[in-house]
Amino acid sequence: MTNQLSPELMKQLAMSARQGDPDALGQLYENLGPALLGFLHHLLQDRNTAEDILHDTFLRLFEGRGNWQPNGNLKPWLFTVARRLALDKLRAAKRHRELAGPSQAIAIMGTTKSPDSDLDPRCLDDLVNNTLATLPPAYATAFHLRIGQEFTYPEMAAICNEPQGTLRSRVHHTLGLLRKAMALKTSKGLNYD
Repeated sequence: MTNQLSPELMKQLAMSARQGDPDALGQLYENLGPALLGFLHHLLQDRNTAEDILHDTFLRLFEGRGNWQPNGNLKPWLFTVARRLALDKLRAAKRHRELAGPSQAIAIMGTTKSPDSDLDPRCLDDLVNNTLATLPPAYATAFHLRIGQEFTYPEMAAICNEPQGTLRSRVHHTLGLLRKAMALKTSKGLNYD
């Protein structure tokens, strides 16, 4: 596990990266890359595409593209860029009909274990992922930003360009659905230990 960089050190590394320092970019990538990749993978449901967009996000920082300023917070900016690139990719895929066959939610839900099977350590993750896959992407995004990345609602509002109240509602709705799904699994006699 990597050490967390302070916001000030992130700013210094980002400024160095923008001046062409590949080592500074590497340190940022090593520290922030895993969280961004997890976020993108959940949003896109495709690891290869998520990795491509992760690289594009850091490339924008390195090349000085985008509107990040040294007085701004780097982590929310990177998540904003990554989210926009991912949404552009999803829109392009939809326009070009690259997503053929059943919806991702049906495909993912069809690969899970039956409720009668024994739970393995991944069962809870499967339950969360399957529940999120049934929701509109905006709900899953809000959930991952708040719960997975622990962004504040003001930070989320900046990343998503949406009102805080809307994002709170999405997270609340998603948590309610997850509680219901867990209750259903528990009522079937399954144990999460």
